[in-house]
Amino acid sequence: MLFSDKLRAGVGVLGILATGTVHADFLVVENFENGTVGSSVSTLGWSGTTNGLPYATVAEYPVAGENQVLQLTGTTQNNGVYLNLSASQLIASGATGTLFFRVLFSSDENYNVNIGFGNTDDPYNSVQGNFRFRAADAETWTVSHGTNPAVNATSPATRDVDVWYSVWVVVNPEGGANKWEAYVQAEGGSQTQVVTGASNALFTFKDGNGVDAATDRLVIYFGTTSGVALGGASPVFLDDIYIDPAGKNLASPIPEASTWLWMVCGGLAAGWIARRREGVRR
Repeated sequence: MLFSDKLRAGVGVLGILATGTVHADFLVVENFENGTVGSSVSTLGWSGTTNGLPYATVAEYPVAGENQVLQLTGTTQNNGVYLNLSASQLIASGATGTLFFRVLFSSDENYNVNIGFGNTDDPYNSVQGNFRFRAADAETWTVSHGTNPAVNATSPATRDVDVWYSVWVVVNPEGGANKWEAYVQAEGGSQTQVVTGASNALFTFKDGNGVDAATDRLVIYFGTTSGVALGGASPVFLDDIYIDPAGKNLASPIPEASTWLWMVCGGLAAGWIARRREGVRR
């Protein structure tokens, strides 16, 4: 959870006074703030493989005491964890919905980190409609879709180390089944749609069989493609997982600190005006 999320709790009322709106469409799936640092995410209700759960732990990053995240380390491949979604978080079959999360890579390792929806207890075979992250030598983004194991994105062309990226995965963006698209935004940067090849920006689900992907489980499958295990010195961090089960939503559920500062100032101003008016009436 970002500092702005914590600030939201304290100034939410002021923000509503200032703007009249909140990010009500996104539902919080997990921000890891209720976990114990160093413990497996199983303590937060996640399940997974024997090689997955011990290496998916709650950590503090970047500064101890300010933000808790999911840290992925462990063996080379076939590690996975999943979370059963609540009824309110489910995207209906064939409907349009949006998955949001943030991710940071701490090195230029050949990562193989997937986030998607699945319907079995095996995170590796269960990942469907996933957006595959893999840092090749050129630190590229990679998409895994249909029967394609991995296709490098041509836009955005690169991925930097130690930068938080916001990711939006839109399921069935055009209302048709078995399709998805993705958008990436580096912290402080602009939002970019993920494109592979000349113009492919609409992808098919990983299962490639034309069947709607089940969305009852959020699945994270992780490892590397280089044969070198993810280590404590080069983990992947994930945070702030949200779902909008009702449509395509490319807004950020995590406003930047400057936005919240404006909301606080506006809220304080609104409160001052209200108190002044109350004083006049008296």
